[in-house]
This record gives sequence, structure tokens and C-alpha cells, in this order.
Amino acid sequence: MKRSIIGVLVAATLYVPAGDAAAQATSSPMYMVRQEFVRPSDLARYEAETARWINALQGTRVANDVGWVAVYGPELGYSYVVPIDGFAGIDRFRAHLSTSRSDLGARWSGQIGEAQPIQSVTTFVITLRPDLSYLPRTVALDPTLPFRKYHWYHVMPGMERAFEDAAQRLVSLYAEHGVEHGFLFYEFGLGEDLPIFLLVERAEDAADYTAQSRRILDKVGTDADALFGEMLRFTRHLNLMEGMVRGELSFPPLDPAAQTDLDP
Repeated sequence: MKRSIIGVLVAATLYVPAGDAAAQATSSPMYMVRQEFVRPSDLARYEAETARWINALQGTRVANDVGWVAVYGPELGYSYVVPIDGFAGIDRFRAHLSTSRSDLGARWSGQIGEAQPIQSVTTFVITLRPDLSYLPRTVALDPTLPFRKYHWYHVMPGMERAFEDAAQRLVSLYAEHGVEHGFLFYEFGLGEDLPIFLLVERAEDAADYTAQSRRILDKVGTDADALFGEMLRFTRHLNLMEGMVRGELSFPPLDPAAQTDLDP
């Protein structure tokens, strides 16, 4: 079993089988994202149960086969990001968990009832789009920055190429002006309301994100606004969401001072 670091929602430092790592090395990384939406009154109970389950999972025979990074936000819910080797990886991940003790497997089973704090569950798959992402060699994603800003572009069907062209010109603009802050683009491969593209940025917190945005504006001027406006012309609607990486709800648990390269 090889524990490999996948370059990023988005790459995550997670445990994957050696064969899976080899498969991802030859194609864009894919991730399954599972969102669990919890009743506000049950947040504390939910987190305590999840932490107990993660603690019990450590040391089991599936511990080397599964891994995820958790991100929480009011609109995101508790989002668990799992690296997969193609769509078949979803079934493999679920199979790994089902081989653990029944009480551990049940925590991830998604069973919803009156006694469960989980109100609803959503699952989707995203694929990294390196051609639309801005991450030149001189720009690194700081792994210690836990804040995430998500831009969900619900693109008009048939306008994907036009949207991608504007995104690629945004990458060129950032590169031309030497912008120091990178961003990553993902495309939804499974889920509702397709096509959807996801732009992810990171910062220390919301205030740092605002300051970062101002620094970018000082470098690129209004040209970036024009390109973002062009992308919006091909978009049915745009959702903006914020989240924070939750190291204690990730598996294996992450050191808050040394997060991961995850960016969903």
C-alpha cells in the first residue's frame, strides 16, 4: 500500500492505493464529494459522533484504503472530498468502508431517519481542469491556508467552449501580470444541473481573502473584471460559497497548522 500525495477541489493529501495513484498520474485527478447537511440544533452532536467514528476507524484494516478531507461551510454543509480513480472508484471506496465493523460503515452509509442529525445528502464528482487553473511554477498554493472561496458556475448548455475560452484568457492575464495567488478550476462529471464549473481560491480567512482580491485588482486592473463578466454571460447562475478545512473531521486527521493542498 502506497500513501501518495495528490497534487490538488483542489488536490488532497490522502491515502490511495498504489494502482489508483498510477491511474491518476496519467489523467486529471478526480474526486467524489459527499455533502452532509445537518440540522443546526444537531451540529455539536454530529461533530462529536463523526470524531468518535474517525477515532474508531484508525487502526482498522480499511484505514490504509480510505481517506478524505473535510470542509465545512453554511451553504456547503459538511463536505467530504475523496480522491477516486475514475467513477469505479466510488464503488471501491464504499466497498472498503463496508468491510469495516458494521457500526463504522453505518456512519458513512447515509441512512437518514428521525434519530439522525443528517437532513440530506448530496454526492457529486469533480475533475481538475489544469488548463483552466492558474498555478505557474512561481505560484504555490499555501497548504496552511484553510479558508476556501467557491465559485459555482452553472453554465448554459452548449456554451462550455466559450466559457472555457474566457477562463483560459483569465489564466493568461494573471500570468502576464505575475499574480501571486493561484486558483483552481474543476468540472462536474456527475451530479444535477450540469454543466457546472467550480473555481476555488484559498486564503487564511474571509478578511485575508478580501485583502488578497484587492492586491490582485491592483495588478490586473479592470481586465479581469471584463473576463469574469464574459464568463457570466455564458452562465445561467453563479453560486458563491465559503468554507473552512476541518482537519479533525478529515481522515486521517490533519494538523491544523499543516493542512493539505485540497482546494474544493
